[in-house]
Amino acid sequence: MTTYFSDREFGSKPMVEETVSRFVWQAILSLIKTRADDGSLAYGFPLHCPDGNAIVGTDWKAMSNAIRAEIGDLADDGPEDGFDADFLSILSHSLPNTPAILDLLEFVARHVAQPARHGWHEFHCHDHLQLDRDQGLCKFVEDINRLFSRNGLAYRLTDAGVIERTVSAPMAELLKQSGFSTGDRDLDGLLDTAVEHFLLPKPEARQDAMEKLWDAFERLKTIEDPGDKKAGATSLIDRATACDAAVFRLAVTEEFQALTRMGNELRIRHSEVGKEPVGDNGEKDYLFMRLFSLIWFMLKGTERLSNVRNDHSDDDEAPFWRDR
Repeated sequence: MTTYFSDREFGSKPMVEETVSRFVWQAILSLIKTRADDGSLAYGFPLHCPDGNAIVGTDWKAMSNAIRAEIGDLADDGPEDGFDADFLSILSHSLPNTPAILDLLEFVARHVAQPARHGWHEFHCHDHLQLDRDQGLCKFVEDINRLFSRNGLAYRLTDAGVIERTVSAPMAELLKQSGFSTGDRDLDGLLDTAVEHFLLPKPEARQDAMEKLWDAFERLKTIEDPGDKKAGATSLIDRATACDAAVFRLAVTEEFQALTRMGNELRIRHSEVGKEPVGDNGEKDYLFMRLFSLIWFMLKGTERLSNVRNDHSDDDEAPFWRDR
């Protein structure tokens, strides 16, 4: 991705903002309009030459109607019979909620390609176009991620055209490169789902991620001894820590107890009256990362981790967040 002087000299802005500002929204609309105007979006919405099937540009009305149907939060107002090329101008009059904006970016990513001129049609005075899907998506991903980075937004558009939330580099490496081979399919599924939801951009997914991770934590305690959770947790700690690491083993045991207590007393797995709710997304991120680090250490120490690229390269059901 192309960088600026300030990025190289002083480092990139921390990507912690979770709300798209009006200024960034206007920039996103400009990027989309440019691609609609130059025919990049003809990949999904082709406008054909009247004299044949050659593609000559983007069908604005088809595109805008599709956006209106698929992302209703963006276009509740407007003419009933469809929109014309002023559609993006209509969208610029308001600031939609951030999830709707991110949905629009995924929508565009599904329909974008790189146009190239392929012959001039003298009678209609237009170019015929050829479209390169891979090149067009790659360029769109680069432009959007640069916009995210420059404005400190905590999102990235993957090479597959999917928005995911960014996390700190060390944690991201653990989340994406760790495969789960616990010997228990239910536990593997809970861990996969927890990571998948944690990386989703919508804020409410963070609560789902915590619930699944704490469910995985409770199930993990039974994997060594299904009949005795306490004994199973002790066995996990014994296997994962060195025999002569008494101080460290005590710290891990206390961490087990502290996270168990938080799972019982905070509104994570239980929603009874009197349970203290977890605050903002920063607190949820802290709790998730803290518990995931402990679980990862336990699985690694008991040889229940696998390299995703080896174990899931041919698995059609591998979670969507892997190998990006």
